[in-house]
Amino acid sequence: MEEDIHRIYKYFDWPRYPDDRRAIARSKNLVEMFKRVLKSHKAFNDIRKLNKLKILEIGSATGIAGASLAKALSDLGFQVEIDFTDIRYDELIYVDSWIGIHGISNIRYNKYVLDCRYIPRDVEEGEFHIVLFFGSSLPHLDNLEYVLTVLGIHHSLDFRGVYIVEQANIGWNLIRRRDFKDMLIESISDDGSGLLSTYSGYNKFLGVQYRRYYKIPGMEYIGMMKSRLWDIASIIGINWIFFRHVDLMDIKDMRETNLVISWNKRDLKVKWSEFMDDLQNLNR
Repeated sequence: MEEDIHRIYKYFDWPRYPDDRRAIARSKNLVEMFKRVLKSHKAFNDIRKLNKLKILEIGSATGIAGASLAKALSDLGFQVEIDFTDIRYDELIYVDSWIGIHGISNIRYNKYVLDCRYIPRDVEEGEFHIVLFFGSSLPHLDNLEYVLTVLGIHHSLDFRGVYIVEQANIGWNLIRRRDFKDMLIESISDDGSGLLSTYSGYNKFLGVQYRRYYKIPGMEYIGMMKSRLWDIASIIGINWIFFRHVDLMDIKDMRETNLVISWNKRDLKVKWSEFMDDLQNLNR
């Protein structure tokens, strides 16, 4: 199913590429939003005292959000080192262009494939000051996978570190608007081509639906993808297990979304490897 994600995402017309005017406007707005948050939110009180910050972005895609955060930090006088990561390297190739568009000089950056469920396998403990998970990417993770991901983020953060996740309040919005559809046009271009999905089942243990995706016109089958229709309260509840402080901020990005900011990580005895071992034995 992960191979299907690579094919399906090629047909989503979301503003994320550096040659898209919508994406450039979005990136400029993100820079200003990050500046406001970094200057004013108490979660960053400790790391504002540092000169150099190390950032891990997971689910980077083209790097639009991570580059915007790096630009905001650079403008505020920080030296920045940032790792852009995703499971799709064909999206990460655009990171260089975003760095160039912003003209960031005091930056070092890397880009590599990373599965967020396996962060402790590939990342040193306490290595980063900020972990960014942007772009409403959580639907790709079921409830158990998100616990593994946050445990990995906790592992990777410095004791002063801050975890920022951006997500639309999908579950509540669907209930409020009565907007769930068995057949849904996911994306449509000016020429009429696009992507359509059909509901194909639900796993109540994992809290995910399965949808089949078709290229339109013509109904050419592309693949199947799972998604969890997260609500913000569930994200906050899981984050609070791993961090003493969790805060919520509303923002305007491509749609009405939220920043969940978590900091002051708890001391944990349980290890990521224990969770991973137990996950293999669960009847899912």
